[in-house]
Amino acid sequence: MAKAELGAKRRCLTCGAPFYDLNRMPIVCPKCAAAFQVVEIVRSTPKRAPLSRAAYARSTPVAPTIVDADLLKEHAEDGEMEDGEAPAI
Repeated sequence: MAKAELGAKRRCLTCGAPFYDLNRMPIVCPKCAAAFQVVEIVRSTPKRAPLSRAAYARSTPVAPTIVDADLLKEHAEDGEMEDGEAPAI
């Protein structure tokens, strides 16, 4: 197990030698004296996976059905419908 005072274990990009950076800046390879700068990688937010067909169907609101105005008049005239009641189709 590595000790904290040794820093992070690195591998030289020039000669390939493994070494510890000893928490120094700039990081210098002890074998070939190549200097390195640490570049932080910025991670983007994960993208949402596309919905499956079943999940899309559950999340999509259902459009209301269109009722013919003439049909409503017929039911109202026949007395089959009470006030505020929707016709049974």
